[in-house]
Amino acid sequence: QGSAKVKVAISGTGKVLSVELVQSTGSAILDREAVRILTKVGAFPPPPAGSATDVTFPIAWRIDDEK
Repeated sequence: QGSAKVKVAISGTGKVLSVELVQSTGSAILDREAVRILTKVGAFPPPPAGSATDVTFPIAWRIDDEK
C-alpha cells in the first residue's frame, strides 16, 4: 500500500517524453508499476497551445485482503 507521485514530460503533440518517480510508496514493486503504467500510456491529448509540459500524477495503491 502507499501513494506515489510520478512526473510525466509531455510533448506539444501529447507524446510521453519521459516518466520520473518523484515520491516513493516505500515499495520498489509499487514504485516500478507506477512508472510502468504511465510509460505504457504512450500519449495524452496535446497540451493547450501545443506547448510541452510536465504533469505530476498521484497514484495510490491499496491492497485489499478480502476474499
